[in-house]
Amino acid sequence: MEAIVSSSKIHAVEHLLSLKSYSLPQILLAHPVKCHPDYTSICKESDEWIFSYLGVTSPEHKKRLAQWRVPIFAAFLTPPSSPKRRTLLGGKFTWLITALDDQLDESKISQAGRSCQYRDAILSIFSGRSDYPAILPAEVPLLRACEELMPEIRSFMLPPTLNRFLAYTKQWSQTFDVAYESTQVFKELRRDNVWITAYFPMIEMFLGLGLGDDVAGSKDFLAAQDAISDHAWMVNDLFSFAKEFRDEKKLSNILSVSLLMDSCVHTIQDAIDLLCTELQAKEEEFLYYHGILVKRAQAGNNQDLLRYLEAILAVIPGNLHFHYITARYHGYNNPCVNGEAWHGKVILQPNTLGPPPKPHPYLYDI
Repeated sequence: MEAIVSSSKIHAVEHLLSLKSYSLPQILLAHPVKCHPDYTSICKESDEWIFSYLGVTSPEHKKRLAQWRVPIFAAFLTPPSSPKRRTLLGGKFTWLITALDDQLDESKISQAGRSCQYRDAILSIFSGRSDYPAILPAEVPLLRACEELMPEIRSFMLPPTLNRFLAYTKQWSQTFDVAYESTQVFKELRRDNVWITAYFPMIEMFLGLGLGDDVAGSKDFLAAQDAISDHAWMVNDLFSFAKEFRDEKKLSNILSVSLLMDSCVHTIQDAIDLLCTELQAKEEEFLYYHGILVKRAQAGNNQDLLRYLEAILAVIPGNLHFHYITARYHGYNNPCVNGEAWHGKVILQPNTLGPPPKPHPYLYDI
């Protein structure tokens, strides 16, 4: 996604370029984080699976990527009663979509005019087809990973669930290289750009459910889902800002977009405080619609929907806690990443190696 910036915000550009630090407020949640009991083995198996496709062989490189803790995202979002096999599929899928998302963001693919064709190939495999365009050598490993993983995921999804999963992944694929002229347009695009939306059908798969379209397509159901998705991408933008700043991707984040486009935002701290207020509002919005859906499910004795509604309570806290503990955004061996929620001053300087974090159940290593 690309920004169109007004010339009246030159002072904001100057502020952004000279930024040295900011403060991350404490984020309160209505529900605690939960984790699948087999998360350690799920994470290690998922790590080794993606390493084999990425060509990661050195112990040091493996340790760095393992500290991203990507598969634990699935363990946070998976009901504890979910069979390990299905949760392991979730861990692998999380790694796969993360790697695909990163590769699609790489300029070498976009500059070669390959981005659209590469996305078409991904969607073809997700849909169970093999009629995708010719691929480049750099694209082969992850597409082979898709070919291995997706048939099993598809086999566990009932038709309505699979159709929604494919629709959400298609929406995700269409959000790259799109321009936006306002924060509102950015937010609408960002909701589809964050791939957590595809996790709603995955949660059905974890539970062995197949919600009908009359339920999953209802206004209140979609409103609850959108509130979670909005909370998720806002959390992602909040926690990834420092890394994107260092990587010179400053204009792909709601904090920069708000600073450069909103008249009421004059500093990055203004944007952060505003975003954290919106986070609280989004959680409240989700809980409002969640309550409506619970009452409806109880009145209709819809046990499948009740199980699903209980499960999705884990998404907001699970996604947030993942962002607290991933070295993907906070750097390798960052002592501030201690397995728990944290807040305070964030210094925008290149990551430096520190002592390994102290032991914590969620900070598994290889």
